[in-house]
Amino acid sequence: MATDKAPFFGRHIIVERLTESTQTEPPAGFAIVGARMTGKSALLHHLASCFRQNTNQARAPAAAEGRLTPVYLDCTLLEKPEELWSRLYTTLTHLADPAGAVGSLTDGSPPQWRQLLTTLVRERRTQGQRSIFLLDNFDHLLATDPCTPDLCTALSILNTLAVVILTTCKPLYDVNSGRAVSRLISNMTQLFLGLIEEDTATSWLAHQHQGVKMAAAVRTALLACTGRHPYLLDKVGECLAEMQLGLPAIQEWRKEHLPFLQLRLAEHGRPLFLTQWHLLAEPPATIGPAVMTALVERLRRGPLPPDETPREWLPALNWLFNQALVAYHWGDRGPVYTIYSPLLLDFLNHTALPTPAVKSADSAPTVDPAVYQNLTKIEASLLRYFEQHSQTLVSTDQLLADVWRRPNASTRRVQEAIRRLRLQLEQQAPPIGEIKNERGRGYRFVPASSSTNFSR
Repeated sequence: MATDKAPFFGRHIIVERLTESTQTEPPAGFAIVGARMTGKSALLHHLASCFRQNTNQARAPAAAEGRLTPVYLDCTLLEKPEELWSRLYTTLTHLADPAGAVGSLTDGSPPQWRQLLTTLVRERRTQGQRSIFLLDNFDHLLATDPCTPDLCTALSILNTLAVVILTTCKPLYDVNSGRAVSRLISNMTQLFLGLIEEDTATSWLAHQHQGVKMAAAVRTALLACTGRHPYLLDKVGECLAEMQLGLPAIQEWRKEHLPFLQLRLAEHGRPLFLTQWHLLAEPPATIGPAVMTALVERLRRGPLPPDETPREWLPALNWLFNQALVAYHWGDRGPVYTIYSPLLLDFLNHTALPTPAVKSADSAPTVDPAVYQNLTKIEASLLRYFEQHSQTLVSTDQLLADVWRRPNASTRRVQEAIRRLRLQLEQQAPPIGEIKNERGRGYRFVPASSSTNFSR
């Protein structure tokens, strides 16, 4: 959430549009699409903070009069998709009336919770009060097969009564192509989060080094290294703090400090670069691996002018823009496409792209859905991820980014969760498979049909 200590930067046009949407009739629906670490959660928290603190009063009189209630929910915290309705109802009830009594989350069936929520939202509308639902990581629910049609249909109905803003890593039509999801898509405007505006990036960097002067050459070089990516811009402050520990009396960031700052920013950016590295190996099914490889190899060699871009590369280029991997700007000879940061470019030049896994009968899903009922939420998410990436070497950093969605968390989380999951797998009859540890490199899930030796 944006505070005085951690202000929110950028996304001005999107913030303005979402703020104005609180006054539309019928209520609007938005899907904010962006790759991991592009600031989707920060944007939702900022919006909730704006509404709660009655900012943007000129454009949002409902918020200024205290009639707009934002409800934020991280969908990764839900054990099952059907829990969405009870969580939204109890949260809205608490925010609207903190002293009011709310039933236990275990009381009532999903249809009953949906009806309670719909009734409450409708009653608030008749009283001139509006609700806005901010559903973070909504694609986590769409990736779960059970209840998806009912979930999307009910959410479409809720969107006729209240503003719904959700976030997803992929466009909704790439996450799930079901009929119910299609109906949800038709009712929502998709907004793509990419790299942030240049003036905002400059302001963000100035905020990071406030109190200490910075030479223009250093500022320009650091901005180029961040590529205007919010994750890297945020990490600049940590790099400056590290250097100040060794040089506490520093009065100005000068050119001689730049090599160390670039070195540390490259290290702080590794979780982001690893995530993007794996994205390049797993493009949508509509983009052939050969096309993606050819495009990336061309971008590695330098800026790509639009008039030199083959038509068959355009879908892949669009996808790279959606993932905030490519920037469009004016070079010495006109507009060009480039890898957004020289730090990522250096990472790619020293790290071979992973070969996309070949799906075979052995790597097909083998886990009985009933198995998941005996697992904790994180164990289930971990097994589901391993099943989707069977026979593929997955690093600890990638598991933190993809399963935990916390790339900077301790690797001990992964080690402990895998230890518990292995114990669960050992108790399954017939066997499901084995999680193998390739020391120093990561883990590989081998389905039972691919191995007859289940010793660790």
